[in-house]
Amino acid sequence: MSNAIVINTLEELKAFLNEKGVMEIAVRNQNKRFKAFQKVMISNPPETQEKELAEKVIHALNKNTAMNERNLKLLGEVTKLEKIGILFNGLNLCATCAGFAIMYAKLDQMSIQINQQLCQIQKLIRQGQDIQNDYEFNKVLSDHTDMLDSQRRQQPYSEGCFE
Repeated sequence: MSNAIVINTLEELKAFLNEKGVMEIAVRNQNKRFKAFQKVMISNPPETQEKELAEKVIHALNKNTAMNERNLKLLGEVTKLEKIGILFNGLNLCATCAGFAIMYAKLDQMSIQINQQLCQIQKLIRQGQDIQNDYEFNKVLSDHTDMLDSQRRQQPYSEGCFE
């Protein structure tokens, strides 16, 4: 037993683990012949597991806090952009109102001009009707005087001879 290593703690045994955390032990028969390799893994003691779990939870919480801070910062930037969007929407509404006011003023001026021209056209139509009425009246008056003249002269009246 000169080659025998005495191990008192699990920490001393961990020195024999490979990079995957596995220890290979050669198993022999009762006649000292090689039987097989046995792979052995050392499980963490419960205290170590709880400690590692607590560390993982703390790490996750720290990571979550950093993510929350980043998300809050991004949310603040989004709210700034939303305020800018609302401001632009308000400016667009003001520009639209101003455009409608300008268009209404122009339409009002056009309506006044149309009414003035309509009044002028109505005056011209009345003048044309007055001229037509005067012409018709003068024609009837002329025909009547021609008939009266024909009676005085005692000549037969003919509408064709005076035209």
